[in-house]
Amino acid sequence: MLITETKVEKAKQLVKKSQDTRLIIVQSQSPNYNRSLIEYGKFDYLLFPETPTELRNKKDRIKQLDLGFSSVIGRIATKNKVSLLIDLESIRKLETKQKALVLGRLKEIIKIARKTKTNIKIRGYNDAKDSNSLFLELGANSQQMRISA
Repeated sequence: MLITETKVEKAKQLVKKSQDTRLIIVQSQSPNYNRSLIEYGKFDYLLFPETPTELRNKKDRIKQLDLGFSSVIGRIATKNKVSLLIDLESIRKLETKQKALVLGRLKEIIKIARKTKTNIKIRGYNDAKDSNSLFLELGANSQQMRISA
């Protein structure tokens, strides 16, 4: 079940109602939204990248990207057994400039996840070998690659 609700309390209620389903995925949004839901922690995956409208609202600075994910959120996600889910299909559909920005953000997210030992899964790929090579190129180590398959 994919939850795309923008309000935290409604998203928590939807997660609580869908506890009997096998797989619960929450769409990533702002850092505060992500943190409060990961602290709640009764779902399986946090889906990256954000929706295209969320991507347009991001404000990157020269030395810092607006990720929606930090080392603190990563440690909480590891503790609550919430994994990150990277959707390659939605990245393929983006325009060239947005694709470059998303891949840069994913590179930083993978670096943070590697430090905090947060699990990452990949979805929406045609060939596992190609997705694994992209994953390694973005900075994942071989252990993360094995877990993501």
